[in-house]
Amino acid sequence: SNPIAAGFNKMFSSSTSNESSSSPRQAVASTPAEVEAEKVMEYTMRNGATGEVRAYSSKKANTGPYNKRTTLRSRALRLTEDDNMLHIPPLRLTDTVGEDIADIPPMVNKLRLSFSPSAYVAGSHSNARTAQHLVKLLQERVDRPRKRDDVGIDLLLTGCEVSLWTAEQFAADLRRCFPCLRAQALSANKILGLLGQRVPVQPLGFGIDQSSFINAVRGSVVLIVSHSGGTFAPLACSNLLRPLAGSLFAVTAFYDSHLSRSVRSNSPTPSIAAKHVFSTDTGFRLAEPASISVVATHCLFTHLLTHILATFISVTERTAAEARAAAQAERSASVREGSVAKPSSASYEAEAVHPKLAAELHKLGESHLVDVVEIIGNSENSAYETETGRELRRIGNRWAMHVLEAPISWLLSLLYLIITVMGG
Repeated sequence: SNPIAAGFNKMFSSSTSNESSSSPRQAVASTPAEVEAEKVMEYTMRNGATGEVRAYSSKKANTGPYNKRTTLRSRALRLTEDDNMLHIPPLRLTDTVGEDIADIPPMVNKLRLSFSPSAYVAGSHSNARTAQHLVKLLQERVDRPRKRDDVGIDLLLTGCEVSLWTAEQFAADLRRCFPCLRAQALSANKILGLLGQRVPVQPLGFGIDQSSFINAVRGSVVLIVSHSGGTFAPLACSNLLRPLAGSLFAVTAFYDSHLSRSVRSNSPTPSIAAKHVFSTDTGFRLAEPASISVVATHCLFTHLLTHILATFISVTERTAAEARAAAQAERSASVREGSVAKPSSASYEAEAVHPKLAAELHKLGESHLVDVVEIIGNSENSAYETETGRELRRIGNRWAMHVLEAPISWLLSLLYLIITVMGG
């Protein structure tokens, strides 16, 4: 499959046959692949050998009731020439916080493009495809018949620290927009206490135990949020929730994180696995404060919410029209038969969000690109001074003085005592 390798093999076989023959004629490259191979051999002899670094995994592939070993080629993880692998960024240690803030405008624009219609055909993995697959599963959960005592959760979001905070806000927005959708956010540490211990540790202040949680999460859609993709609790939850949940999704900073690999390992094919990972493409960040990671996660959830709104509104309008037509047909049939029509079981009573609200949210999601540039600036992926940014920093410095108000008052009181005592 590799033309250069084929050129190497052909030249090697040609040179071997020439050595065994009586005439010591040297092999001459005739094809472009052989010419390229000859150049590589000459460069190797002069400057030393070069190679490509690859990582391999001997993991078994789950293919139903039995395990089947995959080939070495399918288990190889290519570190170069892979569109889903982020390039290693240059090491910048001058101002890590400032560089993270400067990367916010291009990151926001990149996330917007990843949810655009053109992203469906851009490559094997895109946030738009993942969002489409997630919405499809949520629609199936909402449309299924429910019992009165059904306590199942449609969408469970979990994470730690700031990832959990953004997930809680997203779950609250979903419940506000879709009261029929049961969305719940829960800390990954609490899930570990319920499922990851020999003796379950019930979280204080929460009315859940191990049995009720298992019944609620069984068959639901789980969205695990972790910027680094390597935090212990979310990564462990991806393994604990796999046999319980119907589908696992991940929100990480890059497609090939530990969390995304754990989520993708549950999919039978790579094409399906690519539809279970949301990526902000921000990569590793060296700064301790969570700046760009929080903005990226909020931005991704905003685009995901607008995508869910647009899909649910279109489905609700179409289903409502079908329900009205079915109800009209039932009423006509009941009039002919002389009986009273019963309510149609196919009627879809979903709480729809007004289309104007969805359009306004989409407009805000697009206009914040201009606002971010106005605050931070965007000049060749680097920040520059703006009037709005200077005003915000001035207000921030004024508020920061309140932190020093108490120590300053103590020093002034001490200075007053020293002056009055020594002054007699």
